[in-house]
Amino acid sequence: MQSDAAPGNLPVPMRRLVFVVTEDWFFASHFLPMARAAIGMGLSVAVVTRVRAHRAAIEATGAQVVALEAERASLNPMAAGYAAGQLAAILKALKADIVHCIALRGILVGGTAAAMAGIPSRVFALTGLGLVGARSDRLGRAARLALRALIRGPLASSRTRFLFENPDDALALGLDPLDRAVTVVGGAGVDPAVFVPRPLPPMPPLRAGSPGGRAGPGDRPRAPVRRCRSRRRPRRRRAGPDRDRRLHRGCGDRPRARRVARAAGGLIVRAPDDPAGFIRANTRLRPVPHAPEIRLHVADEATELWQRTEEELQEIGLPPPFWAFAWAGGQALARYVLDNPGVAEGARVLDFASGSGLVAIAAARAGAHHVLASDLDPFAMAAIRLNAAANGVGDRVAPVSDDLLGTVPRVDLVLAADVFYERDLAGAVTAWLVGLQARGVTVLIGDPGRTYLPRDRLDCLATYAVPVSRALEDAEIKRSHVWRLRG
Repeated sequence: MQSDAAPGNLPVPMRRLVFVVTEDWFFASHFLPMARAAIGMGLSVAVVTRVRAHRAAIEATGAQVVALEAERASLNPMAAGYAAGQLAAILKALKADIVHCIALRGILVGGTAAAMAGIPSRVFALTGLGLVGARSDRLGRAARLALRALIRGPLASSRTRFLFENPDDALALGLDPLDRAVTVVGGAGVDPAVFVPRPLPPMPPLRAGSPGGRAGPGDRPRAPVRRCRSRRRPRRRRAGPDRDRRLHRGCGDRPRARRVARAAGGLIVRAPDDPAGFIRANTRLRPVPHAPEIRLHVADEATELWQRTEEELQEIGLPPPFWAFAWAGGQALARYVLDNPGVAEGARVLDFASGSGLVAIAAARAGAHHVLASDLDPFAMAAIRLNAAANGVGDRVAPVSDDLLGTVPRVDLVLAADVFYERDLAGAVTAWLVGLQARGVTVLIGDPGRTYLPRDRLDCLATYAVPVSRALEDAEIKRSHVWRLRG
């Protein structure tokens, strides 16, 4: 029988494949099958990434996880150069044979590091060009030329292979999609040969209003846009127990919580009698980008609910569905609680202005004894129940529709995300939270820096680069913070 041992009875060393990716959640969400396939081929696999909450999921494939801090949202040359130097040392220590770089920053940093470490076998997996690919002005063209020169020049070698999700990105970098060094992986996006663009139906002209979204004299907007209630209209009731404190996630200075409505057709025709059924029919159960171990019923471009304007929703009796989105502050606060379960373990918790229930679910998963999820929107109540059940914590998350502002709930920890978007309301919430903190209640806040956040009373505990929808937050990555309220 033949032996697999090398001369001298030494085993043949396994070839080492090293993935370079900025965020562990991104690898856990998209690339675990690739890691399993590589291990199944007999490769030794390592993943170099910024480690947050997904080390165990990656290691479960049999891959080694190596931590490297790097900001995906930044392409600062000095920061990228420093990270490349660190990564080059890691690649040498791992004795990498192949370096697989994922996404644009991963390619720039990983390709530089591989060159510094003298590793010629490289895979550049471009997952999209983002704004660089979308811009058609002089700056966009210059940026693409610079990337083309880098990625095909000093960062590449004769043994570099390119992996794209569509042929357009290959062409943008001056590569032939049919070249043997290029592979296009299907399944990303849509097939333009099947979904052929069609001209828009006839519509009235869209007239721009004055800054701030209010129409100027004679400029009555003709096309409906999604508008956030507290910024566009005065509040109807200023005092009394029934005053309008809806505290929906987002309102106010969420700069792009708006979409142009579809001109005709639609699924939503009346105020639904069954909120839970309505939510199931008009959302999709999807993992939260910055906390993918939690799934929520959310609206996106593929759902009818996303297309509806606030005015259309009012006509059918539906409040703006802020419960249908995972906002930046809520994602950051949920991530913090999941990564630091000691803050909620065994505690009685209130998730104030809960919306989708994301933060309440995170607290329950972190071991909270019981969680109250408060919101005034009856559809949020239904969404919280559905989402809690979908995540296996329905028995420990209790939706509460009462107006708790000004009350003294019997809790140990209050979690509040994305609530400081209106001056008067932010002042009332701050005063209430300060009062609870004086009674010994811990108050944690998740916020991406909204206008009326009381920063002078807060200590920052953590900062995250949170993936969000550009249509909602005017960015694809929102730098968001978790704060502790001081007395």
